[in-house]
Amino acid sequence: MVPLRWAMMQILTLAAAAICLGVGVSVLLANPRRPSNWAFVVFSLILSIWLICVFGAIVSGAARERGAVSNLEFWFIANAVTSSFAPWSIWLLTNAIVFPKESGRKALILSTPIFGVCLIISAFCFSSTFVFPGEDTILKRGTAYYAHTSITALLYLVTAIKIARNVGNQTGIRRLELQYLALTAGISSLTLAILNGLGNYFHLRALNRASILVVLFGRNICFDCSDA
Repeated sequence: MVPLRWAMMQILTLAAAAICLGVGVSVLLANPRRPSNWAFVVFSLILSIWLICVFGAIVSGAARERGAVSNLEFWFIANAVTSSFAPWSIWLLTNAIVFPKESGRKALILSTPIFGVCLIISAFCFSSTFVFPGEDTILKRGTAYYAHTSITALLYLVTAIKIARNVGNQTGIRRLELQYLALTAGISSLTLAILNGLGNYFHLRALNRASILVVLFGRNICFDCSDA
């Protein structure tokens, strides 16, 4: 039988994944012609896949705690690979908002360098020093993991600064989208990276679990903005 704390985390994680995807689709349906809405769906999809990977890790963690065979390492790696591309999706969203008349082409072109960086850091996840079994049942993180986390957090920080600088140059709906869609996505993702990095370093699962609440809070803000 699955312990209550594991069951609650599984339910909460699946609910967060569904909410992320639902908010993304809702924003798109509000106006399918806006490139920024398509870019927001990309971000929402990446976040939803990340949460599904978190769900897989929770299920595997519960199985390992019971002494059963689990593929926990696989889900940790899949989790990290997926999250590697979140900075790119926020950068894409920001460019799509700033250049709304370019049919998404300019947003994609300007986001290519960030995509390249994200592709490189995603390769860190397959290093032998990323995650590996320890002497006990706890998986250890090594140099590749902390390099990946640090670079990802730095990308989020640079993206948040870029968004903040662009806010002052925009008006109307574009300024509102930058403030509530792009900036909220950037700050939420930066918080996620910090919470998960600290949680894994100090083995404080409460910090990792709190990241799910950050996702739900950020999605609610975006949903309120999409209704505006």
